Amino acid sequence: MKKIFLFAAAVVAAMTINAQDKVVKVITEYANYIEFQALMANSDIANATITSEAPLTLPNGSVLTGFKNSEGKEGDCKWNAKPDYNTTYFVADGLEGVDSLTVGTQWRAASGCTLKFGAFTTTAAGKVSVFYQLNGDDSSKTGENVRGCSLQIYDNDPVEYRFATGKNLCVASFDLPAGSYDAGDVILKVVKNTINVSGIRIENLKEGQAIDNIEAGEKAVKFFENGQLIILKNGVRYNALGAKL
Repeated sequence: MKKIFLFAAAVVAAMTINAQDKVVKVITEYANYIEFQALMANSDIANATITSEAPLTLPNGSVLTGFKNSEGKEGDCKWNAKPDYNTTYFVADGLEGVDSLTVGTQWRAASGCTLKFGAFTTTAAGKVSVFYQLNGDDSSKTGENVRGCSLQIYDNDPVEYRFATGKNLCVASFDLPAGSYDAGDVILKVVKNTINVSGIRIENLKEGQAIDNIEAGEKAVKFFENGQLIILKNGVRYNALGAKL
C-alpha cells in the first residue's frame, strides 16, 4: 500500500511540474506564406497605412486593402508595430500542446479590410490557417458579435470563422483544395470589429513559394545540403517552405 501511495504521489508531482512548463513558440514557426513580422524589414511597409484607395502590395503579390464605411470614411486598416508582444492564451485548434506564442508586428484590420492572396500552388489538399488576436473581447460576446474573418476561394461563398471570445490569440482554419491559384483567387476578409493578424500558413505549399515573405527586400542565397534545399537570409537558415532550421 505504501508503494502504491508513493507511486501516486510521484505521478501527481510529475504532472504538476509538467503543467508549469510553458511551451513557447515563435509565430514564424507556424507562418509560412505571409509572415508579417518579417516584412518590417521594409520601411515602406513598416510605416504603411492601408486604405481602399491606397492598397499595399506585399513581396509575394498579396494585396492588403482597406475599406470605406457607410459614411464614406476610411476604416482602421494599418500596420501595427508592436515588437515582441507576448500573450498567453487558451490553446486553439491546431496548436495543441502550445501554451503561449511570441508574436511581433501585426496587420491591424477592421471589419471590411481584405487581403487578396498572391499566386501560389499547393501539392495536395490542406488548410489555410490565419493567426490573429481578438483585441480584448470578453466572453459575453456571442454569435454575430464575435470577431473573426472569412475566406473566399474563387467565386464560392465566403466561409466565416469566428473564434470564441475571451481568448487572446486564435487560429482560423479553412479547407483549401489542391491546385494552382492565381492572384486574387483566395481572399481573406475581416468580419466584426478589429483583429490583429500575425501570420498566415498554407499547408502543402509548393516548394520555393513562401521564402519571398521571410525578409522583404533582402536577397536569399539558395543551395542544396544533404539533398535538401536550404535558403540563407541574414545569417538564418530556412527550408523550402520558409521554416527556420
